[in-house]
Amino acid sequence: DPAYASEADAQRKARLRSSTDNRQMGREIGQEVVRLMVDNLVQDERLLPKVRQLLQTLEPVLLNLARADAQFFNNRQHPARLFLDKIIQRSLAYTAENDEEFFRFMHSAEHAIVQLIDHTGDAPAPFVAMIEYLEATWQHEDLALHQRREAAARALLHAEQRYLLAQKLADEFREQMKGRE
Repeated sequence: DPAYASEADAQRKARLRSSTDNRQMGREIGQEVVRLMVDNLVQDERLLPKVRQLLQTLEPVLLNLARADAQFFNNRQHPARLFLDKIIQRSLAYTAENDEEFFRFMHSAEHAIVQLIDHTGDAPAPFVAMIEYLEATWQHEDLALHQRREAAARALLHAEQRYLLAQKLADEFREQMKGRE
């Protein structure tokens, strides 16, 4: 029956249009969620201004990823979310932008974000690679910092021992001089 076929065709087209509209609305909501998330990070006073600026540069990458990968919102363990979390958590350890350790942190974070911006795809794999890069870099930096602190502590202990020895020798010398007066 041509009338029935025409009606079925119209219903099928309406379902396809509705499905397309739903997907488009989902993308638009995803884009808005990413923008709000980045805006919240940029306005977070706990983060130093340079960190906020750096996170804002990542917005186009996150928008692209959210458009292509719905798991970004559904999966708390999504590599992009883990990447952001690692950057934010590490940055909270710093209270001043002129700290040498902060400079090292920013260098590694900037490198990772530039790599993500330069990557033209919309897959989470580059975020995994940058998490691994940051973890290795930060582990190396933490080890170097620990070694510098240990060396400083040893130098301080050595200086204190020399001071105590000098004090002891001065006291002994004063004792010897008392008998000669």
